[in-house]
Amino acid sequence: MKVILWYLSLLAFPIFSIGCGGCDSGNANTANVSTNTSVKTNGASSPLPTQPANIGANTATTTNSNAAQTTNSNTVTTNPTPVNPQNTPSKQEEGQFSFPPPRATDFTIKRELAVIPLKNFFAELEAKLKNAGYRGENNYTHFSHGSEFALVTRLEQINEDGTPLSGSIRWTEFVPPANSFASYTNYLLKGKRAYFRSIAFVVSQEEFNPLRGLPPAFETVKGWMITGNPFLVDTGPGSVTGQETVLNEKYKCYVLIYIFEKHTSEDAVAFRDSFPISAEQQLKQMNIVF
Repeated sequence: MKVILWYLSLLAFPIFSIGCGGCDSGNANTANVSTNTSVKTNGASSPLPTQPANIGANTATTTNSNAAQTTNSNTVTTNPTPVNPQNTPSKQEEGQFSFPPPRATDFTIKRELAVIPLKNFFAELEAKLKNAGYRGENNYTHFSHGSEFALVTRLEQINEDGTPLSGSIRWTEFVPPANSFASYTNYLLKGKRAYFRSIAFVVSQEEFNPLRGLPPAFETVKGWMITGNPFLVDTGPGSVTGQETVLNEKYKCYVLIYIFEKHTSEDAVAFRDSFPISAEQQLKQMNIVF
């Protein structure tokens, strides 16, 4: 009986082994299939993600390159950087007296000048200015441009009534000290205002409104004494051939008053848009009559 059972076990063992072998083979095949599938999947899918990645990179590179080139091309070609006129220094910023002149505080006009040589007109004007205290060449200067000529006086301190301060302080920027106890008390309580004036005598055939445009800066007016000429330069139409300019009824003389104000409580000097004493009254105070 034991022999029969042993024999039957021998017959059953190969079947079990074959079944397990089938199982192992199935697992191996399944593993191989999975492996192959994975390999195939990776092999097949590997180019696909990579390809889009490369395309994306190429696309990004191309797009960015093209976009950059297009943008730069459009920027340079279509939208060139404009020249800002405000960045270009004007004659005022350079310290020159410009034509037409900058805005004035007040003005008066002498029309239909006498028929006399231009140099004689300014010689007479300089003599009147010297009598008014503008002695020396450093108290006025000249500018000229074509048929337009200007004599500009040095900045001076004036009172509220338009009369100049006496003494050397007239030509300084220092606020004059108090000269009495009452003025000293008022100085402490309210402060003090100083007024500075420059006068421009402009001879021209052109018509312009002296109260339009931008006013000059205080430092610009100070610079006029440096950039101007100490004597008249005739730049009229005949100057090329040596002919002097002769005034006639077409010429006018604009008298432009530039006044600035400084308060002791402030550091800045402000341009005055108006002044209680008119330009004509100020000229009469200086005995300058045309």
